[in-house]
Amino acid sequence: PPLPEQRKIAQILETVDKAIEKTEKIIEKYKRIKQGLMQDLLTKGIDEKGNIRSEKTHKFKDSPLGRIPEEWEVVRLGEIGEIIDGDWILEKYYTESGVRLIQVGDIGIGKLLNKSNHYISEKSARHLKVKFLKEGQILISRLPDPIGRSCLVPKLPYPAITAVDVSILTVYEDISEKTFIVQILNTDLFFGQCSNLASGTTRSRISRSNLKNLLIPLPPLSEQKRIAEILSQIDQAIEKEEKYKEKLERLKKGLMEDLLTGKVRVNKLVEEENHELA
Repeated sequence: PPLPEQRKIAQILETVDKAIEKTEKIIEKYKRIKQGLMQDLLTKGIDEKGNIRSEKTHKFKDSPLGRIPEEWEVVRLGEIGEIIDGDWILEKYYTESGVRLIQVGDIGIGKLLNKSNHYISEKSARHLKVKFLKEGQILISRLPDPIGRSCLVPKLPYPAITAVDVSILTVYEDISEKTFIVQILNTDLFFGQCSNLASGTTRSRISRSNLKNLLIPLPPLSEQKRIAEILSQIDQAIEKEEKYKEKLERLKKGLMEDLLTGKVRVNKLVEEENHELA
């Protein structure tokens, strides 16, 4: 394009780039805040007054996981819920619609992703006697990377099952809060235990029996709910900014397709700018 038009196109795209960059910085800031809060909340907890505990003001005790508040317990994962494995589904059963098959690649840290796009028919589901997922269950990846990452099953618009290398944890709601448990599982403390107990010649994998025996700190149920609420609020803020970033990226892609092909011209903007300067 003529030089003035080149400059105007560059200016428009640069404005969107700056908005994307600003949003990325906000996301990183929220993630740093969450990391710091997790370090405190998941090791020291929060008392009834909303204050993070310290050994100067509250009683702590030694545990297999280090120093923890006196009110907390250390339990095995199998004690706070039922853990089962997903289903072994051969590729010959794959279809383009029907019952969604959630696989290892769909398990993100704290969120369900949509990377795979595999389904089986409802007829195959009945034939194979699969285990259908329920909203609020926790999915745990038994494969890298990292082993042990987990997410909640959200409300899904379709029936879903999961592959064999994903374990399904249904928590006992009278002793554990599912959103708190997901936060605990997605920490280096848990990932490290998973890695230490994983085995395999070609690909590391943790067995369900070992998964059941992994240790987690467990505050009283009311405190679990308080901690989960605080961390969930930050997760929601991060998710909101990530969606806004995706929106900006789609906007930039559309602008590039229009402006860099001449489909949409900016001549009038250049003329108006020149007129204002005159």
